[in-house]
This record gives sequence, structure tokens and C-alpha cells, in this order.
Amino acid sequence: MVRASRLVTAAVVAAAALLPLGVSAAPAHADDEACAEYLEGQGRDDEAIQEACEAGAAGNGPECVRILVGQGIASSRATQACVLAGRPSDDAAPRSLDRLRG
Repeated sequence: MVRASRLVTAAVVAAAALLPLGVSAAPAHADDEACAEYLEGQGRDDEAIQEACEAGAAGNGPECVRILVGQGIASSRATQACVLAGRPSDDAAPRSLDRLRG
């Protein structure tokens, strides 16, 4: 059990180091839905995934990763999901290509 705890801690620390600095300061409208959609079909606890994605959207990337890794999601996949959560949602700002189309 101690070893599993150490592995989770190590995964969270490693994933947190990989998160871009912009994720630590959440944008006005972060995208927890993109995070949840990315993890859809993983067969995990949906409430825990939603909690993790909300934490990521609130700017707490390490907490997001910790929860997801605790659910058995690979740290690389958890990190990607939390990065998605911390990005601005499509509703918050149009993508540059959308602006060009006009």
C-alpha cells in the first residue's frame, strides 16, 4: 500500500511538472467539459472524473492529475485531460480560424 501511495505521489509530481504554467492560473472560462469528454469511456467513476476536471478548470492542475491517477488513469492521459480542463473553452473565445472565416 505504501508503494502504491508513493507511485501516485510520484506520478502527480511528474505530471505537475509537465503542466504548462498557464494551467496554474485558470482562464475566466476554463473547459472542464473538454477534459471529461477526453476521458469519456474510460470506465471510471464519473463523479471523480468530473471533480478532477473541475479542479483543473479552477487552476488546480496537480489536484486534477492526482484524482485521475487515483482512478487508475495513466499519468500521461491524466495530464493531457487536465491541460484540456485549464484551457479556455470554445464559448469563452473564438478560435483564430473562426475569426478568419468571418
